[in-house]
Amino acid sequence: MCMCKQPTINGQYGYQWNSQNEIGVFPVHAPAPRELDEIIIDEPGRCGHGIDSHCLHLRVVKSCGMYYLLTNSHAGVHRLQLASSFAVSVLEKMDSDSRYWTLQMIHHTAQREAREATQEERKFWRQAAADNRIKTRKVRNENRVNVWVLNHDNGTLSRSLG
Repeated sequence: MCMCKQPTINGQYGYQWNSQNEIGVFPVHAPAPRELDEIIIDEPGRCGHGIDSHCLHLRVVKSCGMYYLLTNSHAGVHRLQLASSFAVSVLEKMDSDSRYWTLQMIHHTAQREAREATQEERKFWRQAAADNRIKTRKVRNENRVNVWVLNHDNGTLSRSLG
């Protein structure tokens, strides 16, 4: 947790990691855009409102007519497709802090939802395995297997992987 005396943006003087008055600059670690990406919004990590978010750099890029939120954190670069150009135009009208915290909220919400969806899918397959409802069939002349789950009630297809 940073010990900054006031809200501080990465790349600006004022970052303080410990309580021994060693004040400096937190380096900027921007996510690298792809070759065709056009950077629309670039918001370095920061702290403020009692939140330390120095590790998360956020960028909105446009690529082939679509908008993406790029994040660079300790876990690497993530790319999240944004819903519309209207949302980006609203973001562009915000001040830097409002835009950063809004993008951070979008990033964390997407990560939480993906994590919960993964947990639900694991739970589904774990229960199907416990109930012995997973069926497989090798695809002839190919190096793959079709996998599906039968419903409890009537034995019809519930989900499949192919």
